[in-house]
Amino acid sequence: MKKVGKANIGFLYALCNSNTFLKQKQHSNAPTSPVLYLSLYLSFYLSLYLSIYLSFYLSLYLSLYLSLYYFTGVIWSRWSLVIIPKNWFLFCCNCFLGASGATQLFRIWMYQQEVKKQQEAEAAELKIKQLAEAHPLLDYLELATLTN
Repeated sequence: MKKVGKANIGFLYALCNSNTFLKQKQHSNAPTSPVLYLSLYLSFYLSLYLSIYLSFYLSLYLSLYLSLYYFTGVIWSRWSLVIIPKNWFLFCCNCFLGASGATQLFRIWMYQQEVKKQQEAEAAELKIKQLAEAHPLLDYLELATLTN
């Protein structure tokens, strides 16, 4: 294995320059380098990780990241059909990458809508409780009609 020249490149640089990838490059007649195949596998497993393990952690930062992830998948899937020869494996991986990003963005949007509905329901219940304390002779249905 070659030495890693810069610490900030780190793991990916060392992995791309390992002996297994160099041997693969020497023995294959593929026009692409092993770095491209490595990026395919990393993007596939990263999108699989995002779809499984990050379903509970939905924040603004993550939605920005996933939107970039979605657009990257869409752009690279288009690019994989423009190059000659067409790389259908790259197209499938990038379509999966874009679909996983779109799915996560849809889940974030649904979660935010659910939180908004819960907050509105809690605010309506609080308003009804405040009216019930102010007017103890009114029943619940009359209070509900007053709040709407």
